[in-house]
Amino acid sequence: MFLIGFVAARAIAFPESFEIEGFKAPVFNLSATILIPALMLAEILEDETVTREWLPVNPAGPGLLKVNARGNNADPAQLITLEHLPDVDVPEDPWKMFELKTGRSSQSLEGNPETRKIVTTPSLSLHETSKWASLRGFLGQQRAVNSAPSLHGLRELPFMMSFSFAAIVANMTSSLIALLLGTGYMRGICTEPLDGINRILGILWWDVPLPCN
Repeated sequence: MFLIGFVAARAIAFPESFEIEGFKAPVFNLSATILIPALMLAEILEDETVTREWLPVNPAGPGLLKVNARGNNADPAQLITLEHLPDVDVPEDPWKMFELKTGRSSQSLEGNPETRKIVTTPSLSLHETSKWASLRGFLGQQRAVNSAPSLHGLRELPFMMSFSFAAIVANMTSSLIALLLGTGYMRGICTEPLDGINRILGILWWDVPLPCN
């Protein structure tokens, strides 16, 4: 979005120039003009690939279950939801395939709470039958895992925190463009990109007027 805003700002600053090539062209040259919509299409393709699960999810191994079993659901680094079950003997099979046969309802919740043994185990979903689930099963993951509810990205962030992230990204992108092209060329003052060490020094300070060579 910063690139689109940058192009729009240059188009407003130089309304008399509708050329594709040149130091006052909104996107500098034909290659950059093609690259921006290509990047947008690639982002859309990435989102569709993830949402529609066109590619298989990386299989989770028993080691991941073992590591997450020592955490807790409130930890932001927790990847798998944990279950706290009373009086349950956890078998050696980390994927707990016995649950698919016996059913969780067969576990009794009655008894003395003081003598009841609480076992913490990773929460596993049903046995999936999709083609990607079959591939994960072939690679060692017998059941789907239930993601932890506190995973980063699922929690709401305050506006100022989101705004701060966006401002940092925008400033870094602006500095990168200035590093590659020079501040003067970036602002339509110079007819050619800046050469030499002055491009790098432009990250630290700007001479006035902006140098073009």
